Amino acid sequence: MTLTTDKPDPNQLSYRIPTEKDYPLLVQFRRECGWGIPKLESKWKDPNWVYCVFELPTGEGVDDVGMACWVLEDEDPDTASRVTNTVYLGSLFIREKYQGTGLGTKAMDLLENAAVEQYHAKWITLDTTAYRSEVALHGREASEDPTRPGKSVAWYKARGYAQYKENRPTFPVALPGKPDHLLTAMFLRKPASLVPGDK
Repeated sequence: MTLTTDKPDPNQLSYRIPTEKDYPLLVQFRRECGWGIPKLESKWKDPNWVYCVFELPTGEGVDDVGMACWVLEDEDPDTASRVTNTVYLGSLFIREKYQGTGLGTKAMDLLENAAVEQYHAKWITLDTTAYRSEVALHGREASEDPTRPGKSVAWYKARGYAQYKENRPTFPVALPGKPDHLLTAMFLRKPASLVPGDK
């Protein structure tokens, strides 16, 4: 589908909880962003992992523009825990043609508000690439520049997130000769009190 305006209206963004028929779409999103599907395959039916599909009205109907999930319980209780009301935001992805239009910011607003209002979060956590990284087409090369922060770090910090544990290699990027290569993650959190409410 194509947009009838040059720039989408972020205020029109909403989300739905996917059904079985949406599973191929989530797989497609995971492949588009280069994450692969093993985590999705293992967590798709886990009640502690609640996925969503972002949708945007267009002149031709509704376009599916991205995905994310809320994690309510994790092996690491600092990441997500029902006991401490810590909710992890994961798999945030907006399709490339919609990036830079404000939809990512609106998606984060929706995710944070749902974390607080629906899942009763006192803390919200997430992770992102700690350093500026480049993954070449088809994942044949990957590099990190530890002298430059990851491209999303400043954006998350401006939203009130702060680092709460040490960086560590986390994100798999299989490379020729290095099938277990990992990019470094930064772990961030913010208190629910910094979430301003429905936007």
